[in-house]
Amino acid sequence: MFSNISDALDYLCLNLDESELPSSSAAKADVEIVQFYSKESSQGPKRVDTTQRDELCRYLCLSRYASERALKKADGVYENALYTLYESLTHNIFTRSPSLEKDLEAMEIQRIEEKETLLAIYGEDVEAGFGMFPAFPNKWSVIIRISDGFPAVGYLGSASVAFVNADGHYPFSAPVVLVLESGRMTDSETGTLAGAQKRLLMRGAAAKVAELRKSFDAIGNGESTVPKPVYCVYEVITFLCTATAEDLFRSATSKFVLRTEKSVSGIKERASQALPEGNDRTGRKEIARKRIHRPVQSDPLKHSPELLEMKKRRAGLPAHKARSEILSKVMNNQVVVVSGATGSGKTTQIPQFLLEEASENRRPVSIICTQPRRIAAMSVAERVASERCQSVGESVGYQVKLNSRLSRQTRLVFCTTGVLLRRLQSDPHLENVSHVILDEVHERSSETDFLMLILRDILPKRRSLRVILMSATLDAAKFAAYFSSTPSSSSSWKIRVPIAAIPGRTYPVDELYLEDAVSLARYTLKPGDRYARKRGPPSQRGKLAGEVAGVVRDYYARTSATEAAAADDPADDDIIGNDSGGDSSEIVPRFYLDVQHSRVPEVSNFHDYRAMASLIDESLVNFDLIDMLVRQIVLTTSSDDNSGAILVFLPGTSEISTLIRRLSTGPGSNKLWALPLHSLLSPEDQRKVFKPPPNGKRKLICSTNIAETSITINDVTVVIDTLRVKETSFDPLNGFSVLSECFVSKAAAKQRAGRAGRVSKGTCYRLVRRNTFQAKLAAQQKPEIQRIALEHLVLNVLSIVSESHRENSPYDFFSKAIDPPDKEAVATAINNLINIGALRTVGSKGKKGYGDVEMTALGKHLAGLPVDARIGKLLIYGSVFGCLDAALTIASTISERSPFYAPLDKREEARSAKGKFHWGKSDLLTYVNVYEKWRELQENGHSNGAQQKFCNEHFLLRKLLITIGDNRRKLANALKDIGFCGRQVDTRGWERTDQFNKNGRNHRILRAVICAALYPNIVRIDLPPTKYREVAGGSIPINHNSKDLKLRTKNSARVFLHPESTNFHIGNYETRWLAYYEKVHTSKLFIRDSTMVSPYAILLFGGDIGVNHKNGQMSVDRWVVFKAPAQVAVLARELRRELDQLLLRKFENTDLDISSDGSMVKDAIVRLITHES
Repeated sequence: MFSNISDALDYLCLNLDESELPSSSAAKADVEIVQFYSKESSQGPKRVDTTQRDELCRYLCLSRYASERALKKADGVYENALYTLYESLTHNIFTRSPSLEKDLEAMEIQRIEEKETLLAIYGEDVEAGFGMFPAFPNKWSVIIRISDGFPAVGYLGSASVAFVNADGHYPFSAPVVLVLESGRMTDSETGTLAGAQKRLLMRGAAAKVAELRKSFDAIGNGESTVPKPVYCVYEVITFLCTATAEDLFRSATSKFVLRTEKSVSGIKERASQALPEGNDRTGRKEIARKRIHRPVQSDPLKHSPELLEMKKRRAGLPAHKARSEILSKVMNNQVVVVSGATGSGKTTQIPQFLLEEASENRRPVSIICTQPRRIAAMSVAERVASERCQSVGESVGYQVKLNSRLSRQTRLVFCTTGVLLRRLQSDPHLENVSHVILDEVHERSSETDFLMLILRDILPKRRSLRVILMSATLDAAKFAAYFSSTPSSSSSWKIRVPIAAIPGRTYPVDELYLEDAVSLARYTLKPGDRYARKRGPPSQRGKLAGEVAGVVRDYYARTSATEAAAADDPADDDIIGNDSGGDSSEIVPRFYLDVQHSRVPEVSNFHDYRAMASLIDESLVNFDLIDMLVRQIVLTTSSDDNSGAILVFLPGTSEISTLIRRLSTGPGSNKLWALPLHSLLSPEDQRKVFKPPPNGKRKLICSTNIAETSITINDVTVVIDTLRVKETSFDPLNGFSVLSECFVSKAAAKQRAGRAGRVSKGTCYRLVRRNTFQAKLAAQQKPEIQRIALEHLVLNVLSIVSESHRENSPYDFFSKAIDPPDKEAVATAINNLINIGALRTVGSKGKKGYGDVEMTALGKHLAGLPVDARIGKLLIYGSVFGCLDAALTIASTISERSPFYAPLDKREEARSAKGKFHWGKSDLLTYVNVYEKWRELQENGHSNGAQQKFCNEHFLLRKLLITIGDNRRKLANALKDIGFCGRQVDTRGWERTDQFNKNGRNHRILRAVICAALYPNIVRIDLPPTKYREVAGGSIPINHNSKDLKLRTKNSARVFLHPESTNFHIGNYETRWLAYYEKVHTSKLFIRDSTMVSPYAILLFGGDIGVNHKNGQMSVDRWVVFKAPAQVAVLARELRRELDQLLLRKFENTDLDISSDGSMVKDAIVRLITHES
């Protein structure tokens, strides 16, 4: 009957009473205990009638605890308790029937007729009528005495079988069948029929009744749903008395065997099957396609005076001189590379050339132009629309993540690369698109490289499609060569890729370096200066940190400053150390640190400042130097000069905030209009950088690399470039991201410098020495596709590209990229997606050791959501388990960033303010709590001023909270579009109704849903020994400090809680497990956005459950180990299997209402997690 011993042990654990199991099944693991018992029992449980409890134990052969629990659940109603226990005993083969509108008198006549038949067969061994069974004195019962026992279970003594008309509708419903030891119901003796034998017989009887009812319905009713009377007493007695042991066992275990076959691996296999033909998802794709596609038609331009004037201005751009050449090449070639320097106008003009040419020739046109960033897509769309004397949303619009301005008249759409990728999911060949323009391809973002790979394979199938790649001059030939090698099914058809070069309209830019900046600012280091180079042998560097590196030795003291500086030319590598890459500690420097006499020489001329520049640590953002340089530029500019804006490139938002705060006070601050610029700002704040400054002020823009290519600010004349960028790289072997600050490439530095020459002669100050720039900066940045996690791209491959086209392997597909990612990175991404249930393996591994994969039903839904796969899973599970509102807030916040901020000088105040919103020992639930508090202010009619005051007091970013709210609604609509919330909900705010939020404030359910989404991102907390402190009444335990904890991942690697985490400052830990969103390596390997989760959440939503029957242990993925009796462990695994089957049905059919179809399983899960019992 069972394929292995483990399945047999599982069956025994489910069907034997705890007292009948061997003692080896008790829990033995020295880890957390998992028991399915009610915590209420230790808090004063309800008393039960012990007589009723003992009767239930005797009738159903279950434990006293099970009987007590059933009585409590039924509030002491004996009949309901028996129903509950009988359903559990028979594995729900028996189910109570709904109320039937039948003639009760007619039913009584049918039961009497069956009684007469049974009397004719069994004679005096039959008793039938009301009051025959003591437990149900008011119910009709039939009792059959068996004198020869039941050979199938090896029992040959006397016994009785009772058939109880429990619901009053027999023979139209199934009776309760009980097996007892003796012929009289009032006897209390146990006899020799063991409890296990009786349970097996009762399960067999229930299965036989179900079989009879099914066969009668199939014969008598056909398609009818009206129940047919089934007289089952004789058939059941005959079966119990004549069946062989194998027949009885097969019948009694039929449902268990079925469940065993549907193991976790089997469920994953089924979950990965493609959605069936005609599934509603296909229809939804068609609807999405119709909604996204814009009518392809010509665009008759207005001939207004304003438009004619704008055309004259556009004619002055360099791109306009190449108009005819570009249009001719686009007309005659499928792919064209446009190489244009900064200021050429290629981004704004080429899309308009295509629109105008189509209008002149009355040809239909639909153009998509991608931008690497949201702000670029929106700002370029606004610029192009204004040049056409229109509003955004008419012929020109934009579509970015969770935001769009389009209409039926839109023919030119500026969008982010991610938006085009999602469109390709529903329209793999871009059937209704005439032109695709990929702008800024030289930036080599992962999605741009992926789009080039997709388009390269689409071109042979869509020969009418035109692709225009717009790049800086350095990469043009490489892109042309890549598309020239496009594979074609026809050997006679080849793609020729011409390059159209557009000269830039820029003025000369003086490129100056650190030596020049130090000289202009008259900057000197001070003793103990943090910006001094750290020097000396490695053994001394720790002691000497913070001291000035490079105080002259005796030679410098005896020589004039000028001679020393001349001798110490920074071009000579052995002066400061090997700047070309060697360890400078191996070279004896001419400048060394004298700890006893730390001093800096006086400097008075350019050579002195060159020497000073050689002492500066170029790896740090030198705020002192930038501060002095900006003030010097502002203060030395006369009011008559036509001075433009100053653009400072900084690596991140914290550096931007620091510099703006420093420049807000001191000399010249009243002449500055300082503005931040980065991708986290609202569109309104970003647009400020394009406005002219107030009278008497000079505009200063502190920006990340967003201003490098994505945004053009026309009035910039001075660029101060730190040449630093914060870059995230992914380590596929260890599975974490490394956030590091590094030098930009020479190509990027050239782009940055070019920003100073748009309106007049400009200046660029690069804050590194000249030889450092030449020796240490790479020519090009490493392509993003080779340094990030690839989960979203793998999902895109499987959802966009057909299996036959990609040869069913993401490895083969990615190998065709212009710069392929490492196979280990692809393998890591695939493994992560398998772990979250989005993919499954198919077939066997090939010669290269990599197997093929395909998407599961869940994966297909995740691919349709505009968020990370784990966040998409959070949204889906939130909708299933009634906490959608909170899930939307978490997803929207993670998609943006934390709404909290902490000024350097007010960190403790900010931490204290954040602590007021802590909830559920979770960073993610803290986001939910703070957003709901702020939303409450909005809905209660508080003014904008009151809302801002609340945000200021609690160190919150109000505009970010507004953005989170907007994104919540858009994510809710995306979830509705894939069918998980019913497509009939169209009222505003539907996502907050009780229908989707029954467990919205249940933090245990929320943490379980977070665990389901983030698993296997779990760490174990190893607590140190508990310490105690003496008090008047004795001693009490001291709460643990986060620094005392040791957090371990599955591979035993140690990680650390991020100091900004809610859980960093708590002292008591309810469980030993934390789920986290990501691992990031900075100074240490930190986990971010952590949530404390219970063992029950891991068991129900984690990986495969293993049971060690002998040692009393259960494990998840052979790592998370719990102590549990074998019976409890098997019950947990069975409940998990039921949950997996229910979720699988929901993923395959989103219209399924599990509140009704799967209510029993779902309610059991919710109760178990809520009460942790």
